[in-house]
Amino acid sequence: MAMKRPLPFSLALFAAPAALLAQPTINFINIPVIGDAVTIGRCSDPIDSVALNASAGAMQTWDFSGLTEFSEDQIVFVDPATTPFVADFPNSNLCGITWEGTHTYYVANTSVLESEGSTTLIGPPPEDTANYLMNIDRETVIELPYSHGDGFQDAYSGTFSAGGFQGTVDGTVDFVADGYGTLILPTGTYANTVRYRMDRVQNNTIFGLTTVTTSVQWAWISEEFRFWLLLMDIDLDGFGSSDQVWYDKSPIQVGPQGIGDLNGAAMSLYPSPAPTGSSVTITGMPELVNARVEVMDALGRKVLDSPVVRSTFSTAGLVPGHYVVRSRDASGLTMRTGRLVIE
Repeated sequence: MAMKRPLPFSLALFAAPAALLAQPTINFINIPVIGDAVTIGRCSDPIDSVALNASAGAMQTWDFSGLTEFSEDQIVFVDPATTPFVADFPNSNLCGITWEGTHTYYVANTSVLESEGSTTLIGPPPEDTANYLMNIDRETVIELPYSHGDGFQDAYSGTFSAGGFQGTVDGTVDFVADGYGTLILPTGTYANTVRYRMDRVQNNTIFGLTTVTTSVQWAWISEEFRFWLLLMDIDLDGFGSSDQVWYDKSPIQVGPQGIGDLNGAAMSLYPSPAPTGSSVTITGMPELVNARVEVMDALGRKVLDSPVVRSTFSTAGLVPGHYVVRSRDASGLTMRTGRLVIE
């Protein structure tokens, strides 16, 4: 059997005492918002949990510049009202859609980010979804604000259904922000980053039988950017374990009020609503040279990839509905994202 190459990792300590520098704090402005379209690099590197646990503490340098990417994918954030499953998640105000079609519904405010559950497309109708509904006690993802040393414990419970079967789900979350410092990724270096470790246990019960899944997750968020910069997760389901490693390839920088800069900021589209087959203009930006737009539907599928001509693009082929639009420059970097309604 071939040996897995260890995850590229190095750790350095700054010489200055931690007490001399202010700790970064993660706030509501670092949470994704409707219209964000995040490009992530999924990586094949195995996770070295020993090295990660040894790198907790103040003023760390986490060097993951050598990550091995095997796939580029997207996570888009939309208004839950524009999605087909919103009726099951009546309290949500944000929905994240992964490249696999999983819709996760969140309740986001200045003090907490909670998950109300998720729906995943798994096959053709009528048994076409797997649903986890945190309809008894929502799951806390993170409490806000937080900085190094903060933590919480949470219990959640609800129901699930898949393939015509139904059951119950409950679990616990143990969260601690265990370090802060500088994170180095293949895309650059990010200061004022806080890392957290989350230990999660979930019980799935059906026909009186309970299976237990556990996961350990390490995640890095910078107070200067929106969304997770890097996430590593080890899942164990009783039969084996699997690793997940991905990083944000085009982080959206936030200002004092959480407004993004040109790299990922919200774009303005006119008209919206727009008739299908019409031209839509990207306003409030200089003329886009050699740029393209990608359009994702409410399920997170890319349904249009079109050149931008004199700051306009055609909606030909789009059916009535709600869409996320992302512009890319000639080098492929995301510049801005926005929402578009076709009627």
